[in-house]
Amino acid sequence: MAKRTDQRIIKAVVLFIFFGLLAVPVVIGHFTRQSATGTGILAPASAIKKFGFYFEEVSKQSGVNFVHHSPKLDPQIDPILPQIASVGSLGFGM
Repeated sequence: MAKRTDQRIIKAVVLFIFFGLLAVPVVIGHFTRQSATGTGILAPASAIKKFGFYFEEVSKQSGVNFVHHSPKLDPQIDPILPQIASVGSLGFGM
């Protein structure tokens, strides 16, 4: 009987941790949403206050005009290409 009780306690703890992990993104979203602007981008002053720095788009001002064109691979893998691309360098190193 004690074994069955121990299993129930372990199951309850695992479920508590699982649902806690599911709740973390919701809680983080709730607290970060308050400091963001309507576009979802922090204002420079807010970013400096929160992170100590901020990035600003200056590529066009600097004369850099780069557009990424993905390579054309074997047409047979086109249906699964997004999954292959999502692996990135991890798949290359395997």
